[in-house]
Amino acid sequence: MRALRERVFQHLQRRLEGVPLRIVLWDGERFEFSDMPLITVTLHSRRLGR
Repeated sequence: MRALRERVFQHLQRRLEGVPLRIVLWDGERFEFSDMPLITVTLHSRRLGR
């Protein structure tokens, strides 16, 4: 599951290059799409990942 998650977020990172975004998942794992993210999206439910 983690490998799939990594691939999805690598794809998003390529598509959103330069967007000051951070995504925080329900298990605390964080993905940052820039060095200084201004926007944080927190996903509380793992059902969103389905």
